[in-house]
Amino acid sequence: MATYIFVHGAFQGGWVWGKVASILRWEKHQVYTPTLTGCGDRSHLLNESIDLHTYIKDITNFLHCENLNGVVLVSHGYSGMVTSAVVQAMPHVARKVVYLDAAVPEQGKSFLDLAGDGFRHVLGIHRLNDWLVKPWPAVSFGISRATDKQWFESRLVNFPLAAFTTPFPGRFDGSLFDISFIHCQNGSNGSAGITADDAKHRGWAYHELESGPLPMVTTPQELADLLAAIGS
Repeated sequence: MATYIFVHGAFQGGWVWGKVASILRWEKHQVYTPTLTGCGDRSHLLNESIDLHTYIKDITNFLHCENLNGVVLVSHGYSGMVTSAVVQAMPHVARKVVYLDAAVPEQGKSFLDLAGDGFRHVLGIHRLNDWLVKPWPAVSFGISRATDKQWFESRLVNFPLAAFTTPFPGRFDGSLFDISFIHCQNGSNGSAGITADDAKHRGWAYHELESGPLPMVTTPQELADLLAAIGS
């Protein structure tokens, strides 16, 4: 059985992985879903000092304190910036690294630099002040079913702008790790398609999922099945 660590994207929390985590735990896998500082059940800790470095420390500390090694480390969206730095700092910790339409960092560039003009435009609309961003509506995440929409939107929280604008520390060398990239074919994020093409060119294990941009919410069984196969 495999051990999975799921790291959530912007505005969300460990809760977003709940359906997939339940399926994998039922199959006897070990699953952890840490929440980044200021998000989810840790939203009371949100403050303007939080940036990418904070989130990297969140996950490195979590892995250290839980004494975890040989895990399948899964990131989604923004959190590819986080997990990439984590495995670079702790190369022994991950047996496999999975990017679920997640950002693949470039040296000296921030998530905002990588995400493209469309993201930059939406970010400008949703900025609350000079350090805080409000979440996009659920429809932007491909969630349309009423029950899922209510559940999802009620748990989203504001997110620190500096997390998007902090340059990635150092250089990420993907050749050092066993990496799989999962691309959601029905996603609306244009930069994810560009990143998926880059993953194929890098020679990473590549998978496509017939899903919108948040398969852990909309198609959890299909995602869990694919992750179980990758982690085997």
